[in-house]
This record gives sequence, structure tokens and C-alpha cells, in this order.
Amino acid sequence: MRILHLISGLGQGGAEKLLLSVCKEHKVLGNIQKVVYFLDEHDLLPYFRKEGIDVISLAPKRGVMKSLFIVRRIIKQFNPDIIHTHLVRADSIGRAAGLFSSHGKIISTIHNCDEWKRKKTINSLLLRFFNCVTVNLCGRVSLIAVSESVKRFCMITEKIRADKIIILHNFAGNISANDGEVITRNRIGVPDNAFLFVNVGRLTDQKNQLEILRAAKVFRNRNVYFLILGEGELRAKFETLIADKELANVVLEGYVENVSDYLKIADMMLLTSKYEGQPLTVLEAAKCKLPVLASNIEAIRDLDDNGLRVTMYEEGNRQALVKVIEAVLSGSIDYQALANDAYHYSLAHTAAHYTKQLTEIYGGENVTQKNIIQK
Repeated sequence: MRILHLISGLGQGGAEKLLLSVCKEHKVLGNIQKVVYFLDEHDLLPYFRKEGIDVISLAPKRGVMKSLFIVRRIIKQFNPDIIHTHLVRADSIGRAAGLFSSHGKIISTIHNCDEWKRKKTINSLLLRFFNCVTVNLCGRVSLIAVSESVKRFCMITEKIRADKIIILHNFAGNISANDGEVITRNRIGVPDNAFLFVNVGRLTDQKNQLEILRAAKVFRNRNVYFLILGEGELRAKFETLIADKELANVVLEGYVENVSDYLKIADMMLLTSKYEGQPLTVLEAAKCKLPVLASNIEAIRDLDDNGLRVTMYEEGNRQALVKVIEAVLSGSIDYQALANDAYHYSLAHTAAHYTKQLTEIYGGENVTQKNIIQK
């Protein structure tokens, strides 16, 4: 099978990591692949090349129309059986280029409930119209939603027909140990007897790590520490807040490749996002048997309903977060039992299982949600 993957960038996000893991599985299966990306984000590029995957960069500063014609030419030359797109820019350009050619089934994986799509701006209105028309009216086009909440979002916000969307849950990639320096609490300045929360994600408004800093202020004299792994546009703001509020119990470690090594020294993951599709970080925590405290957004409630059990607090409610942390510290919540349930969930959601289901979607003429669930 010849598969053309298109993704907006190769940054440090969950969609990019998921694609890398899937490409590895396709390589094992003997499928021929090519990856095209558009933005000036190259963090994972060396890992794709290490796997021998052909990667084409259309970054930077190529406009939409120029990228469209280049992708159309790539499609003509590569002659894919499947055109698979990820993230908004790649979805739009890849789907349009694919429809202008006669090559391959076109599938877009929707990874997130992007709240900006709900706004009544020219860009969001045009995008919703484009998605509604191209998905609903074109037989070659279909969507994969990473969670039930993402499917609902597509149906309500973009008016996509339910039968055009198949849910395929994410998985946690293989957890590999760091080959270099051993990660210890002492290395990052956290006492061995402290309770350590860890957050993994880009420093953005969506991930809402500002709530972590506010909680840290409440617990700064309680031997409770907060470790944040990730980079983003809010780093300078966070550094200033940490200095101004004297939050010695917050560690901004930046972007790390060996996330699992940090998860292993933590007591609990803390996810404060305002919205998600299906966060890979929670799945990674589950695979490490690390309990999770998360905002009760739709994606988290879906995971909990499906068996990946987490402790939740009301999203956006600072007092609720503090109250739940107090309950965790007092031992009144059996969060370790929830972590054990989550671990068993992670065992059933592997890269091989995911790729098997994905291959069914690629090859099936009339694949239904019932077929995928049964497999």
C-alpha cells in the first residue's frame, strides 16, 4: 500500500508523535510512505529520517495556493492509495489537492476540538463550509475522530454527517528509557519526600498551565511541587510569574524527549487543559501506572467512560482544583486504584492494534464504527 501522510508541522505535539509511531508500524508492514509538512516546525524530523521515512518540507513561507499545486504534483508522482491528513493546514491543502487528482482515498484525522472554529470569523466560517462540503458530498473523503467528543464537535460545529466519521482512539507509543543522564528528583531540585505533580504540554492558553501556577502558590509551603514539561509562547510570562510570586515549588523543565523518565519520578500527572481531542500525555501516564488528575473536559470524561480512570476537577474552577489536590494529599481519594484501571486500558490500546484498525479503514469500502469496535 502506498500512503501519503500530510501534517501541518513536525513539532512536539501529540498528533506528530502519533504519526511517527504509525509510520513505524506501516514500515514493519511493508507499506510505502511519504510524509509532507508545511510549517517551520522540525522537532521530530530527525526521528522520521532515522526510520528511513521519506519526508518533504514545504516550509517556510509558501502560500496556500503554491503549496496546493506542489502537493498536487507530489500526489501525481507518488500515486498513493491513501492520502491521510493531520491538523488543519494539512487537512485543507491535502484534501483539496487530493480532490483535484484521481488518486487515492482521502482521510483526515481530527485530533482536537479547536474552539476557534466555533467563532464567527471569516476564516472559521470558510473552513467550516469547506469541511462540510468536501466531507459530506465527496465519496472519497472521510474523517477519523480520536474520541467521541471530537466526533460530536465535528457533527455540531461543522455539520459533518455521522456516517462520515469513524472513531479511532489514540494509543500511547512505546516508552523508551533515556540513554543519557538518569533523571532524578535531585537533578531537578525536588525533595525525595515531596509530592510531585507533572504536567506535559506546550505552554499555551489551551493547556492552561496558568492554573498550575495559581495552585502552586497555595501549596508552596506544603512540600508540594509542580513540574512542567514543554515549551511555548507563554514561557516568558510563566518565568516572570514564578519569579514575582516566588514559586520555588514550580520547575519549568522545557521540552524533553524522554517524557517517561520524568513520569517515573512523579506522584501524579496534572492536566489543566481547556479542551483536548484525546491527550496522549494521559495515555502515556496510564502506561507508566501514574495516576492522573485532570480538568473534566469532554475528552477526559470520554476516556474515563471508556475505562481509563482519572480523578477530575471542574475545568476553570481554581477552588475546585485546590480542593481535589487537598483530597489527594490527605489520602481520601484512592487514585492508585484508578491508575491501575488506566494501566489495563493502555495495554489494550497499542500501536499495532491501532494500525490494524487503521488498515481496515484504509482498505474497507464500507467500514462502519461497529466493524472497528468489534476488531
